[in-house]
Amino acid sequence: FFSALNPGTHVVQHTGPTNKKLRCHLPVVGVEGSRLRVGDVVEEQRAGKCYVFDDSFEHEAWHDGSETRIVLLFDLWHPDLSDK
Repeated sequence: FFSALNPGTHVVQHTGPTNKKLRCHLPVVGVEGSRLRVGDVVEEQRAGKCYVFDDSFEHEAWHDGSETRIVLLFDLWHPDLSDK
């Protein structure tokens, strides 16, 4: 799905419900001024760079840019998940 954040938005810290998946953020447009924190790591986001992280870790996002930020979000099965 696509996620849109207006300028000045802060998505407060939260965790996903499970560690069976990895969350992928692919910034598309309006990325300038966007940051993503996962655990203790904060990244300035760049358009076209995919950010992959374990959704069960605490994370949050900020958008201090001047345009609406659009990010494609999708999930992948965690590669360490076994079928047993």
